Amino acid sequence: MKNYIPDYFAYYLFYPKSFKERNILCEDKFLFYTICQGLRINQPKTILYTRNNSFLNDQQNIITLQETLEIIQNIPDKKLFIKPRFGVGGTGIHVLNKTNPNTFIDKQKNVIVDLEYIKEIVKQDYIIQAGLTQHTIINEIYPFSINTFRIVTECIDNSKIKILFALLRMGHGGMEIDNATSGGLYTKVNPNTGELYKYALTNNQEKFLAHPYTNFKFEGFHIPFWDKIVEFTLKLAFKFCDIKYIGWDIAYTEDGPVVIEANNGPDISILQDFYGGLKNHFKINSPTDFWYSENYGIKDL
Repeated sequence: MKNYIPDYFAYYLFYPKSFKERNILCEDKFLFYTICQGLRINQPKTILYTRNNSFLNDQQNIITLQETLEIIQNIPDKKLFIKPRFGVGGTGIHVLNKTNPNTFIDKQKNVIVDLEYIKEIVKQDYIIQAGLTQHTIINEIYPFSINTFRIVTECIDNSKIKILFALLRMGHGGMEIDNATSGGLYTKVNPNTGELYKYALTNNQEKFLAHPYTNFKFEGFHIPFWDKIVEFTLKLAFKFCDIKYIGWDIAYTEDGPVVIEANNGPDISILQDFYGGLKNHFKINSPTDFWYSENYGIKDL
């Protein structure tokens, strides 16, 4: 157990030394999307933003509530995701499903998206994105959520990218997001071969040899397009090399990989569930190298 990293050490001492003052690059979904858009990186299409009690269109220009509703009603996509600007762990996400050509509903709240709904959403900062259609092979594992690959990369000497860990995260029990903290499943992916581990876990450590909804067996299954996911992730991580460690959430569609978001403090618990203690993986020789200094700042930031 001596190689296991406690949550406090990971999130308050170790990861901050990796991202330093650049944490905003990953934490602010507005900024991350804008950077990826400028770099032409595949990502979900952003339809709308909310900021400072106003709606913005995809060009980030202010629009009225009525214009916002009309955009939503006329969008061809069947599903929309409303994500908190600074949200983590799937908390606060609203999933909108189209029930007829001009109507979306929020299943969680069991309400139709109308002007009253829009007036509530605008009170917080959100990014509103079109849903993806995942590859049929990934859909066979679990069809109700976009199942993503959590891939943790390390940038070495600002020039070389290494994949340290990989997991597949899946929805569970009818849920439409795949976050483990929201009730999803996760399993290890061999970073070199794309082979799934023999079982998956929940956040409560329930173990499944096959997905409980689809009966998809994990052990021995190879992700057939793993090389494309790896290539995409390595190129992506290089563009964000100012942050040493990033956990990428990568979806895979019929057109290839898509980045959903980046995490500058990827969940340490789910990684250690499958990779064991990460002290050596992260080259932590002595925890005292990260202790607080006399002036209560983190050393060497």
